[in-house]
Formats: sequence, structure tokens, C-alpha cells
Amino acid sequence: MDVTIKLPKPHRMQQRIMFERSRRVVVCSGRRSGKTTLIASYSVQQFLQGHRIIYGTPVSKQLKQYWGKVKKYLKPLIDAGFIYKNETDKYLKWAKDKDVDDGALISAQTAYDAETWRGDHGDVLIFD
Repeated sequence: MDVTIKLPKPHRMQQRIMFERSRRVVVCSGRRSGKTTLIASYSVQQFLQGHRIIYGTPVSKQLKQYWGKVKKYLKPLIDAGFIYKNETDKYLKWAKDKDVDDGALISAQTAYDAETWRGDHGDVLIFD
């Protein structure tokens, strides 16, 4: 079965950020500059490479924007049954690993309370 994932083409500023190799990257940019689109696209790329991505934002409105984009980009794999999607806890895993605590993951969480972030681990941690 052929499944194609289509990600948006990043503009110049997004390319600079996406290909930055520093351990920590801080982005200060204005509204509507494409930060959420960039983060969602980057998350999908990292997930497809087998990484665990933990995304957090203080407000659920922003979380919904990110979660919607990630699901849209991975829809072909979700629809084909390759990716398990949990809407309640907002995470995606490979279907073959859905009962395993390790493995590639995209987890979207509100981060208004630091205590709610305890106990998980990720290769990529994103605060929006």
C-alpha cells in the first residue's frame, strides 16, 4: 500500500529554524509567522524518524491548532491503520506499538501546570 504524507513547504524563516542543529532553539516571532505550522510539520518529521515528541502549550485553544495540523498531515497513515490516534489524551503512536510505553510518539498536552508534565520522556520537547 502506497501512502504519501504531504507537509507544507517551509518559508525561509521556517527553514532556518527547522534546520538549526543547536540542542535548544528559541523562536521569538510575531503572530501569524507560521510557528504552529512549523512545529507541527517538524513534529511529524521527527515522529516518522522514530522520535518521541512532547508538545505543550498553556492554553487549550493553541493545543487544538497544533493537534489539528498534526492529524491533518498524518491522516493518510491514520486512515490506513498504521497510526493509532487517541483523541482523549491527544497522542499518536504507531499502531503496532500502541500497547508499548516506548517508541515513536506525538503527545500534545496543556502545560499550564508543570506538575502535569512529570513522568513522561521525549526526544523532542516543544513549548509553544
